[in-house]
Order: sequence, then C-alpha cells, then structure tokens
Amino acid sequence: GSETAVIEMAKRFAASGWRVTVYGDMDVEEEGFYDGVLYIRHEKTAVAAMLGAEFDVLVAWRDASLLRAVPAKQRVLWVHDVWASNGSHDNLLRADAVLGLSKWHCELLRQHHALPAEQVVQTRNGIDVSRFEQQVERDPTKAVYSSSPDRGLWSLLQMWPRIRERVPTATLHVFY
Repeated sequence: GSETAVIEMAKRFAASGWRVTVYGDMDVEEEGFYDGVLYIRHEKTAVAAMLGAEFDVLVAWRDASLLRAVPAKQRVLWVHDVWASNGSHDNLLRADAVLGLSKWHCELLRQHHALPAEQVVQTRNGIDVSRFEQQVERDPTKAVYSSSPDRGLWSLLQMWPRIRERVPTATLHVFY
C-alpha cells in the first residue's frame, strides 16, 4: 500500500514534467532513475541540504523530522502509519499539510498530534489497478494475509483454529 503509493505518485509527477527525487530506505545498488524518478538513499538528504538543494515541494514520508532535512517552498507530511514518526510539535509545525489515509485516520492524527483540522488532508493509498486485471481462479478456502505482521497477524492466528473447525481445508498464506 504505502510503498506502492509513493512509487505511483512519484511516477505520475515525473510523467507530468516534474523533476522528482525520492529519498528512501534502499541499498546503494538500487539507487538510480526508474520511470523518470531518481531514487536515493535517505541518508543523503543531509548531503542535499548541505549542497544547497531546494525543492518546490517536499513530501516527507512517515517521518516528520524529514521536514527539517531539505529546504522546500512547501512541505507535506504523508503519514502511512497510525501516527507520524518523530511527530514533535516543532517538527509538525513545519508541515504545510499532513496527509491521512481515511476520515478516521485524519481524526486520529488531529487528536494525537494536536493538529488543527485545516492542516490535515484526507487522501488514500495508491495502487496501479492494471496489476489486478488478470483473471485468476479463486480458491474460497485460501486465506491471504498480506500486511505487516504487527497489524493483526497474531489475532488471526488466535482465530485460526475456529476458522479451521468451520472450513477444515482452509489454508493461510502469509506475505509481506
């Protein structure tokens, strides 16, 4: 969800003629241009700032401390988790907008971080729907858990024996 959203957003901005750089958590050999987007290790944000880089729009992904890293005309904090990492009042004051993924998420961000309603904007995760155009044969006994294990896998495993009582041939496939 969130990683795909960043990639899809970056590709679309680049395709519209914007120069896009994504600072992320990647290996050195993964750095480079992909679909018109420059991907660089996040540790290099400090280097960019020291070299005088300035961006029109900085979209800080998950971590509010990134709002301090590189000078920008506009700063957006895109929160993909429950709340912002390093979400101190000082860091959050630097955000022109904080993006939440749903109405519920926006309200939680406002309450948890004491943000004014006008600073929090509802958005959503992004996916490339063409990835799901193929026809597949469905298996009604196959359950797929495809989120981070800390987002409910333990609860599912606690329920699994009761599920298997009702559907003895049920299988569970865990991916992340």
